[in-house]
Amino acid sequence: MYDEYDFGDLRRLNYNEYEYLETQMSKVGKRMFVEHYYAFKRKDRSILDKCPPNMKPETFRKRALAAFTIFDFNLEMHALYKILYSPQLPREILITAKQIYEYESLMSEYLSKQSYLG
Repeated sequence: MYDEYDFGDLRRLNYNEYEYLETQMSKVGKRMFVEHYYAFKRKDRSILDKCPPNMKPETFRKRALAAFTIFDFNLEMHALYKILYSPQLPREILITAKQIYEYESLMSEYLSKQSYLG
């Protein structure tokens, strides 16, 4: 399905990284990770105060903190890759995850070429 995408290929992770990602993603939730991806990427701590009405504030806070750690360990592309292979998610979440993944992949390629050139 997304074989052309390899930036987040889970086979590139060692066992400990994979287990850590699994644990953190189960804490965060795939939907929440995608919906707030750029806030987590920016390390925008103000998101901790934006709890949705259907969730307890402490639960939201714990989930958000788990998402921040995914970025701290540079596992966000692997998390998106994992999400792309989650057919049980609503279509709009999968589309958004794919768009984020493609954009982030292109930016990563561009930045690596720029640093190579100089």
